Amino acid sequence: MDILLKIQRAEKHIGELHGVLGAFIKSKPYVISTESNPQSGKFLCEVKEAKEIPAEVALIAGDVLQNLRTALDYLAHALIQANGGTVTKYTSFPIFDDPTKYQAGFIGKVEGMRQEPIDIISAIKPYKGGDNVLWRLHRLNNIDKHRLLFTIGTALRGFVKGSPGGEDEALLPMKVGYKFTVDIRDPKIHKDVNLSFDITLNEPGVCEGEPIILVLRSSMQRVIGVLRKFESWL
Repeated sequence: MDILLKIQRAEKHIGELHGVLGAFIKSKPYVISTESNPQSGKFLCEVKEAKEIPAEVALIAGDVLQNLRTALDYLAHALIQANGGTVTKYTSFPIFDDPTKYQAGFIGKVEGMRQEPIDIISAIKPYKGGDNVLWRLHRLNNIDKHRLLFTIGTALRGFVKGSPGGEDEALLPMKVGYKFTVDIRDPKIHKDVNLSFDITLNEPGVCEGEPIILVLRSSMQRVIGVLRKFESWL
């Protein structure tokens, strides 16, 4: 089935992305200086050098999103064809920014399906505030149609605390000149401080500071879960 081919393609791209990210992280892309404070038990860190995140990251992520979103649209087409209906230029799996837009545009996208699949789609609530994973997939895919997704490097693992003097958890862009504190009580290890890095998606209002692999994998699992709801209607 074409739908499954799209899912398999998305999974292949995720595997490819794992390789690109692994190679990038192993290249030690960030050079960070540390200055210890024995009294506080913290280190003041400053990014001295930072490599650009490979463009492949955004390109491959876009391919994953496109395949997953297309799999849902293939599902809409298949449900209409299984019912002997006519696919139109408006046919697609309905995902909207809010319930009002969903109610206004829903019927045109599912016209020709049996009522049971329509009811299942309605129960999923594929809009922001209803099914946020599907909505995020939809929005990120639309963004990627117009430009590359914005990715940033970030230090994670919880022990990193905001900017100097701050204690709030914060997104930490690994850019030259950026300063932050690390709370490690043994000042003797300051020469060997190793921070764990991840690559995140940062699209304001859609996906802010979330590890890119987790975003893509959760999107794929959600799409697979949706497809399973319709197996008996295909």
